[in-house]
Amino acid sequence: MAGRTITSMCTVEDESPAPLFVGREDGSIELYGSADAACFGKPSLILYGHTKAVTAMFAPSTDEVFSCSMDGTLRHWSTEKELEEMKHCLNVSRVGTPLRCLMMHEGALYTGGNDGCLYAIEGSRRSSWPGHKDVLSCITVVAEDSQYVITGSYDNQIRVWDTRLAKTIRLLVGHQNHVKCLRVIGAGELLLSFGRDLTIKIWRLPEFGDEDEEDVAPSSPDNTRQATVSFREPTDTTPLPDHPAATATDGGEESGEVPVKESSSPEVNPGSADESVNKHYRAAVQGAAAVKSAIKTRPQPPMRQLRCVGTIEIPEAPHVVAATSNEASYCHIGTSDGYVVGVNVRALSQSVLQFLSRNAAEVRADKRGTRLTLRLSIRSIKKRCRNAIQKKQLELLRAAKHARAKKKAEEREERAAARAAEREARAAKRAEEEDDDDEEEEDEEQDMEEEEEEESDGDEEQEEEEDPLALLDDAQREELAVFRKQQEKERDEEIESLRKAAEERNKVVGKIGSATYDTTRDRFFFLSFTSYKKIGSDAVLGLVALPGGTCCAAQSDRIKSADTTPGITYL
Repeated sequence: MAGRTITSMCTVEDESPAPLFVGREDGSIELYGSADAACFGKPSLILYGHTKAVTAMFAPSTDEVFSCSMDGTLRHWSTEKELEEMKHCLNVSRVGTPLRCLMMHEGALYTGGNDGCLYAIEGSRRSSWPGHKDVLSCITVVAEDSQYVITGSYDNQIRVWDTRLAKTIRLLVGHQNHVKCLRVIGAGELLLSFGRDLTIKIWRLPEFGDEDEEDVAPSSPDNTRQATVSFREPTDTTPLPDHPAATATDGGEESGEVPVKESSSPEVNPGSADESVNKHYRAAVQGAAAVKSAIKTRPQPPMRQLRCVGTIEIPEAPHVVAATSNEASYCHIGTSDGYVVGVNVRALSQSVLQFLSRNAAEVRADKRGTRLTLRLSIRSIKKRCRNAIQKKQLELLRAAKHARAKKKAEEREERAAARAAEREARAAKRAEEEDDDDEEEEDEEQDMEEEEEEESDGDEEQEEEEDPLALLDDAQREELAVFRKQQEKERDEEIESLRKAAEERNKVVGKIGSATYDTTRDRFFFLSFTSYKKIGSDAVLGLVALPGGTCCAAQSDRIKSADTTPGITYL
């Protein structure tokens, strides 16, 4: 039926039987007492007020509901049947852009629409946070007590917002087409995003709390904003008039000022005396507009981005996602060709987290082994280098000691021969003179010379013990220095080669850590955590999850019940 197409649905958690709110293309909202009543098309109350399609609703209780519409309004309704028809609408907030999604979190309403802005409405307070470049299509929250809100858009991006800082703190990039739905699973650790590129992207959400202080901290130590103003001297081509005239601010498009056109100058009659003043005025305005502002604002820090940790290809384009609660272990997906797909998100999150944990543990173990091997190898290389240098040094010392001992032996022989010749000469002289006293003096002198030689040898041995290299001559020292330099060079080159090999190994192993959890489209219906049911050929535009694995799905202007209990696949 024209204008009766169902465009949104919602229910109340923890209510039995669960009431059902149905929003339609004509702007009406219908309240059904149960899912069965909705399937039979018997509403207990109809709310009128929106002039265009109702795109999203949120019902904190059976007595009230919030709705947003393509007419750019957000309405608060009361469902008390005793009220008059015109009094069911308690409040209207006009945003001014067609609205697509709605969420309540910590007493504030968050909505977004065609202009890409996220709107936060809390009582009479309203704020608008620009970010997306296209339609803001979906909203979710990281956790019930979290200050972080996540939005998806037709610009193929997902943004994480800090509601206290009122700005984006993360940008999730990976979809190739519109982002339609979002769902946080795994106790707030994982995010599922559903896109028109026929994929479910899996994102691992980091801990955001440590980054708030960094974002709030000023970029300059004095916490002040610096500005520089430039002036230009007047030239002969732009003389200033003697009469007072309006002045233009130094700026232009870059400073946010709108350049003044000629039509903004005062009107004068041709031929009047003020014509020259008007010319000077226009010249001054044009000259001021030509000067660019030198006020330098603080540059915005680069946006941190996240990459998905998994991609699940799906056979049909998703339109809507529903679950009984944020902590539910099961969610339903309404697709374009009449399929209702059930996903056991608890099993999915366990599979993904185990996959990531296993890969991370493998990478850590491999890197730890690589570091240990590198450390032991470097230690062995350095030890080998030291041993080679010590061996060369010992060889040179042995050669030096041998040469020195040989030289000392020759010197001793020469001295002994000299002393023997001297004794013979003295003996001949004594024989002639027969002087016993002289003989005793000569023996004492000989003993003193031998003692001096022994002391000299002892001093040399002590010097050798203190400085073994003292035995080496200049040629040997040069040879040892060249050998040491060569060995150290080979050692450093080998260590550098090992380090490069370790880095290459870590890069290869790092790919395991960055591997994503991916499944192909032809395997989707055979996954252990998926089930499905086809309820017709029309797109499922509205979906509400019910306890027990069942759901109510909206096709065109009809509501149907679907059972996608895990483990049951409908052929």
